[in-house]
Parts: sequence; structure tokens; C-alpha cells
Amino acid sequence: MHYRDFRLLWTGEFISAAGTEMFFVALNWQMYLLTHSALALGLTGIARSLPIMLFSLLGGTFADAHNRKKVLYVTQSVMILCSLLLAVTTFTHVVTPLLMYLLTGLDAAAVSFDIPARSALFRNLVEMKELANALSIYEILW
Repeated sequence: MHYRDFRLLWTGEFISAAGTEMFFVALNWQMYLLTHSALALGLTGIARSLPIMLFSLLGGTFADAHNRKKVLYVTQSVMILCSLLLAVTTFTHVVTPLLMYLLTGLDAAAVSFDIPARSALFRNLVEMKELANALSIYEILW
């Protein structure tokens, strides 16, 4: 944790992970309140898994070819936008299950680009002899 950039990434990721978990707890709870259907709740999981399976290889290739820091700015912005859209549509009482599935899929697509870009940043933030320790500290987040 004595590398400034690694500390910043870890702290930002901690905040992002907390926000992501809150997003999905709120989304799943709201889906169940809207539909009272276990099937609809299960479809939320599918809406989350499919984009990750479809776009993960593309996300890794994209992260290798582009500035990873900029990729993270875009993906984190998309995830924040999904959370804000869920909040706004909830407070204005216009939220629908379809909109929730779309927000879940969009967030998952962003995650499939975010994870490879973030993972590839580690070797640039710490010395190679410290990489195993940095990865261990990073995994504590999850």
C-alpha cells in the first residue's frame, strides 16, 4: 500500500465495489417488489451473466489495445449512470422490469470491459517484486 497510485486504485475500487453491491441488492429487491416473481428475479441474474460471457474476451482485447485508465473512466461512468437511472426511474415511479433488465445488462457489459482494464493496470502501479502482495491486497476487496 505504499505505492500512491495503487492506493488510489484500491480506494476507488473499494468505493466502486460497495456501490456495485448496493446497486444489485437494490435492483434485485425492487424487481421482487415489482413482480413478486422468483422467475423475474432469476432473469435478472441471466441479464447480468450473458453480457459478461459475451463481452469479456472483447473487453480484454480492448484493454490491451487502449489506454486502461481511460477505459476505467468510461466503464465506471457507465456504471454510475446505470445506478442514477435506476434511482431516477424509481423515484419518478416509471421503473419497469424491462428497464431494470436493460440497466443490468448495460452495467454487466461495462463490467466486462472494466475488469480486464483494471487487472492489467497492476503491473504498471507496483514493482514486479511487489505484484503478488498487491494482488493479494486487491483480492481482500472481494
